Amino acid sequence: MNIQQAISKSRLYIWGGRTLVVISSAFYFIALLLLLYKVGQEMSRMTFMYQAGFMLQNFVSRIYEVTSPFIEYVWRYAPDLNRHEIFSYGNLWFLGLLGLMLTGKQLVATGLILRRRVQKQLDRMEEWQWRRSMEGGAAASTTINSKSIGQVNVYQQPMPEGPDKSWWKEPLGSIGISIFTGYLVSVLAKITGMV
Repeated sequence: MNIQQAISKSRLYIWGGRTLVVISSAFYFIALLLLLYKVGQEMSRMTFMYQAGFMLQNFVSRIYEVTSPFIEYVWRYAPDLNRHEIFSYGNLWFLGLLGLMLTGKQLVATGLILRRRVQKQLDRMEEWQWRRSMEGGAAASTTINSKSIGQVNVYQQPMPEGPDKSWWKEPLGSIGISIFTGYLVSVLAKITGMV
């Protein structure tokens, strides 16, 4: 992998991971709000907690009124959590959203590590040119600046291998673990007859 590929890969990891975190977090927290609304409905039927139940319902309703014009799709398709049945479809989807958030955070972390490695290589190139110009030899005709290096073709320079190549720390590995865990939970739920 050369520097240009590493830059593209780090941007893809960072922005893809952030997108995954934002979307899955929206579904995750809206599902929690819908659960709070249902809890508020149950509390409003109790004689000694009816006021707290109405307050909880009004709180969630107010959040819905403010956010629904922007994220109506999320409110409509957020998982329906069930407190009484642990392995319901909505609860399994809720756990899957948690896995997606963790995968997104892993993608961002991997992208940031790769971006730091690229920056370190660009800084080394800049220092090398400064050293060469101070030695009085034939200085390079173009300057290499770590902030704007478009003038010289250092993008095609190969990147050295990183110190840690554990597969589960790579984005595809963490996605694979998330998918496998989701299927494992679904299979266990089917085997035990919970779903």
